[in-house]
Amino acid sequence: MSFPSITTEEAKSILLNDLKKIGITSIINLSSKKNFESIAIGPFVDKKMAKKIALKIKNSLNYSGNVERLNN
Repeated sequence: MSFPSITTEEAKSILLNDLKKIGITSIINLSSKKNFESIAIGPFVDKKMAKKIALKIKNSLNYSGNVERLNN
């Protein structure tokens, strides 16, 4: 699950603190070929679980994330 709209350091810090409040502590920084960086939660093996976590974040913190499949 990625959050591409969170781009400033201040916004990242706020999101990380908010996620910790609901028990999510594992965060990944993702970089793309387009020099674009986003933060992500995961990895999840099960897509259903990723969607449940995304819904929990949306309902609890009002952040919308994208459930994405990451390939090597």
